[in-house]
Amino acid sequence: MKKHSLLTLFPPALLPISLISALAGITLAVTPWGAIAVNVKGLELKQPELKQSAVQDSTPNQATPSPSGTGTPTTGTPTTGESAADDAETRELIAREFFERGSAAQAAGEHRQAESLFRQVIAINSNNAPAHNNLGNALRDQGRIDEAILSYQDALRVDANSSTAHFNLGLALRQKGDLRGAIASYREAIRIEPNYAESYIALGNALSQQGNLPEALTSYQAAVRIDNLNYLAYYNLANVLYQQNNLAESLENYRATARLKPDYAPAQVGIANVFYRQRDFPAAITSYQNAIRLDPNYALAYSNLGNLFLQQGNREEAIANYRNAIRLNPQFCQTSTTIRNLDICPAPTEATTP
Repeated sequence: MKKHSLLTLFPPALLPISLISALAGITLAVTPWGAIAVNVKGLELKQPELKQSAVQDSTPNQATPSPSGTGTPTTGTPTTGESAADDAETRELIAREFFERGSAAQAAGEHRQAESLFRQVIAINSNNAPAHNNLGNALRDQGRIDEAILSYQDALRVDANSSTAHFNLGLALRQKGDLRGAIASYREAIRIEPNYAESYIALGNALSQQGNLPEALTSYQAAVRIDNLNYLAYYNLANVLYQQNNLAESLENYRATARLKPDYAPAQVGIANVFYRQRDFPAAITSYQNAIRLDPNYALAYSNLGNLFLQQGNREEAIANYRNAIRLNPQFCQTSTTIRNLDICPAPTEATTP
């Protein structure tokens, strides 16, 4: 997803002087969704980022404000019509400033402040679709998914052709577990904006989670055609090919992911998984170790490496890697029968009575 300087999106001439220095160098960015583990073999779906809306004027400029920013026309005697236009422009400038500040707060991770500022924009003009969308982003980043969904729906009531709001609504619905609703939202986003690769990735993720691998494959392939530098498109495409036992093409796409993003540990786990299935165990060990070197806190890499060592009869190395996996993610003691059978999980803490 592209990032834009706030001062590029919103020219300094439109901003209060007090904000220009504060906004300089800040880029619009959103918190990416974390990886969602599909199974214990190491496949993960990677979710695209939320889309942040740019500012939208709600009223045309009908008068030139004075340098003081009071909205008083610089020339001529105000008439009733001019005063009304001037007041509308003043409100628009105030709303724009709140929108700017909300975008800056969101980029800085100050989601509550961003929420407050976008609500102030909406109080000035309830028909500002980008403000409703960005309010939804601020709410989602606070974990308030139901409220975020309502905000995205408000944005769509104002502008039914907002591909951004459809896309973000799809992300929120999928997070809530409504795959059918998410798929419908992604398809609508694609209809409106057919060249946005992240919409195809998100659609592929939901279809894959539904178990519809053929359509998921088609969606990821479309993302690669649109943006052949998008590492997530190659990575998720590789996952589907792996699940379809197309190991050669899966390996090719995992390697493409690693070329585009050399520090991306999940690509190394994917490569290792293919080597494991091909029974090239030395190459698999090397790739799992590469993943751990890139991300020493990658529990799944330790677990898979433990599986491989155990299969080779190297119990000591297997247990060492399993212990690391458990340390980083205790859930392996519930999800892995192999780990439980080795009797290396810590005993549950017994409740004590006062």
